[in-house]
Amino acid sequence: MWQQRLEQVLFVSRTAFKWGWIPLLLYLGIRRGATDPGVPPPSLFQALWVL
Repeated sequence: MWQQRLEQVLFVSRTAFKWGWIPLLLYLGIRRGATDPGVPPPSLFQALWVL
């Protein structure tokens, strides 16, 4: 029973990592690049708009 639970947790973790890695990097890049004056603060919507 614990083996099935472990497999399920690993599957969910792999899926979350697969689909969350690129948007996270894009968001961090937008956030770091927004230090110039006149650039609006970053938001999650901006990161999703790039995709």
